[in-house]
Amino acid sequence: MGVTKFTDRQEKAFLKYMECHNKTEAFKYAYSTENMKPATINRCAFALFKKDKFVARLSQELQKRRFDSEITQERILEEEKCIAYLDPAQLFELQAGLWTPIAVPDLPEHVRRALKSVDVRVGKRGTTYKYKFWNKDGSLERVSKHLGLYERDNAQKAAVIQINMVQIDKK
Repeated sequence: MGVTKFTDRQEKAFLKYMECHNKTEAFKYAYSTENMKPATINRCAFALFKKDKFVARLSQELQKRRFDSEITQERILEEEKCIAYLDPAQLFELQAGLWTPIAVPDLPEHVRRALKSVDVRVGKRGTTYKYKFWNKDGSLERVSKHLGLYERDNAQKAAVIQINMVQIDKK
């Protein structure tokens, strides 16, 4: 599928729209709008992006981005696995009888993927690392739900308990 041809201004507006996702801002970026009222700018922007070639190009870009992102169920589960099975001992290595932290770029990839943030401080006593990890409990719970590990428990909770009520008349 070929790329839709635009004029220079149309291309400029389209690229700005892909960046900001605002048709009016994209139109104002590409076209001279100083003498236009805001309502006119909005109307022109929406008319421009309603044109068939804009709709087709936007569809092409979204399809390309979806393909390029490679978001799959397997990839998401792989990320969850990195979080769920993280062993903090993998942050250190034994050097001369002492456990010393491994620099972040040298950590195994699966360990780096489980990190939420790293605070690195260089001081008189050397470099210190403060790690924050993604929530391991949350990761295990999401994986468990995905694998259906709660189905038996949920079925038990859903069992209906019928209680026969007997009315007692007070006389």
